[in-house]
Amino acid sequence: MSAERKKYSVAGAAGKAAATLMGASAAVATAAVVAASVAFAPQAAPQARLSGIHEDLQRAVQLKQLTPEQAARFEERMNRTILGTEDGSEQA
Repeated sequence: MSAERKKYSVAGAAGKAAATLMGASAAVATAAVVAASVAFAPQAAPQARLSGIHEDLQRAVQLKQLTPEQAARFEERMNRTILGTEDGSEQA
């Protein structure tokens, strides 16, 4: 291989390596932006969150991923966790 040709093949390999590193850096930066947007996004109102959980659980029951009893117990637990009450009802 001539010296001229060898010089270009080394430069090409270095360029490919640099492009790979820049691609990896862009992926990491994108992941960081997505994580930050999730972390700093405003929380939905508790009732809206519970409504979404209820809909998801009903869908899981329809798809036979959960029994109705399992869904009811999980929904009760989420009510207590999200609302911070013992019976799941909101305190005034």
